[in-house]
Amino acid sequence: MQRGDSLGRRRSERIKVTYMVSYRFELAGIGFGQYDHALTNDISRGGMRIVIDRNLAKGTKIDMTIQLPMYPDRKINVQGVIVSSKQTAERKSYYKIGIKFDNFDMKYFKTLGEFVKEEMKKAGKNGVTLRQKLDRRKK
Repeated sequence: MQRGDSLGRRRSERIKVTYMVSYRFELAGIGFGQYDHALTNDISRGGMRIVIDRNLAKGTKIDMTIQLPMYPDRKINVQGVIVSSKQTAERKSYYKIGIKFDNFDMKYFKTLGEFVKEEMKKAGKNGVTLRQKLDRRKK
């Protein structure tokens, strides 16, 4: 995989991976709402894309609790802002929401960057993606 292919307009490489996150978003004038669940679509050290059943406006603040594969026993809190929202082609009632991280603990930020780079290298060498590895563990 060429570097340009994985970056596009982004500053960080990203990997396609699907796992559960909890999120809540800011409601106009009254703070954050209740937590809901979403699936990730991809992740980088600068942000992630999730799939949810509602369209959220660009600029909306979002608060998430995620469990990264390299920290299975820890929940990581991260804040971000929505930078894109696009209806999915497969199901019109779902949206891919692009999130840019605003507040991310530097320890996890660096580790996530290393994790993404390692997984990109592995996928390039033998064609097995992180998602395929996670899917194998479920069986």
